[in-house]
Amino acid sequence: MSDITTVVSQLQTALATAQAIAAGGPPPPPPPPGTLPAWLTSKALLTWIPIPKSGLGIADSPQLIADLHAAGLVNADGSPTIWGQVPLIANYSGGALNKATSELLITGGGGAGNWGANNIFGITLSDDAPSWHVAVPSSPTSLLNYPPDTDTEYIHGDGVTHNTGHSLWGPQFLDLKNKFCHVTNTSVWYYDAGSYNGVDTVDFSVARTSRTWDPAGTNPRCPVTANSMGNQYLWVCKDPATENIYVGSGSGIYKRAIADGSWTLWSSSTGDGAAAVGLGVILNITHGSYPTAYSINLATGLASSVTLVNMPTFPSGIGPRAMGFDFDPILGAWIMFIKDGNLYKIAQTDATHYTCSNMGISGTVTMAEDVGPGSGPYNRFRYVPNLKGFVLLPDGHSQTYFVRTA
Repeated sequence: MSDITTVVSQLQTALATAQAIAAGGPPPPPPPPGTLPAWLTSKALLTWIPIPKSGLGIADSPQLIADLHAAGLVNADGSPTIWGQVPLIANYSGGALNKATSELLITGGGGAGNWGANNIFGITLSDDAPSWHVAVPSSPTSLLNYPPDTDTEYIHGDGVTHNTGHSLWGPQFLDLKNKFCHVTNTSVWYYDAGSYNGVDTVDFSVARTSRTWDPAGTNPRCPVTANSMGNQYLWVCKDPATENIYVGSGSGIYKRAIADGSWTLWSSSTGDGAAAVGLGVILNITHGSYPTAYSINLATGLASSVTLVNMPTFPSGIGPRAMGFDFDPILGAWIMFIKDGNLYKIAQTDATHYTCSNMGISGTVTMAEDVGPGSGPYNRFRYVPNLKGFVLLPDGHSQTYFVRTA
């Protein structure tokens, strides 16, 4: 009798999941957490954990390279072809986290010979032995841009499918819709030019090998282009509670509603840099006038200048516009990674003051790439709720790291 009950329960759960996804709403909550994945079991808190076999090369991710080779994008050994280098998908580009699966998703690269395919790579951290895989296949190479094609927002082959570029903070994952969302695009393949305001999505309820970018026009366009702030680019962040998306620009902050994708000018704040949501506000740390910062109230859109105390000096090769920055809901603080191997906790001390402290993380992060002040992890540094810590891909040549914070 207990076996029958178990089967019925499993069928009911599967039906509820299918109905939720079909309706475009949130999936039911995951089952109660069990043991940690093998790679994380018995690991200490506040210690950098290099995830075994988590690089983007053939030694760590042979299936990824095999799939890219089959698609005509790389040689069998993973070496580059006319479509660029696999690790450079991370250049000036970010990522997003699928919360339900604890899957970090990255896309980008784009112009200047970085990476020419419009695929999305993923690594599922809940797996016992996670490795990078193709989460969304590229368009066929016959459709991708290549000289003498000019740089275009959408690939030349069909004129409606996302063209890869510097993704910056643009990648977000809409858990309520089970969709990957890419907000604006810049420096696209091949010639490293262009700045665009499209919003491109991929439906993740579709089987992995059948996923494709939704065609141009599926979503309302963002009111501003990716570099409307000039070289400082835009910041983009998502409210994890409502899944509304916020875009900071030189003309104010624009809000994308999760319900219908519509955009409104929501706040007059014009700070550049990076931003993340926590404690009912967006904390925006500026780039051009660091450590100037703003707190923007999510209920009202009103921005207040706040004082950041004890902030670190950034090393060369990175600035706030490209740092890792996210909120830890258990610690109740913002966490910052600036490529010096440390994590910094920014805690609110009163209405107008936030205090920064070095978290004293053990271990080291090996970083292989440094291509200038616009280089950094962007949102390839993400809080993973199911594992109570942060995942980090420092650059495309490095291992993937994790640190438990609770």
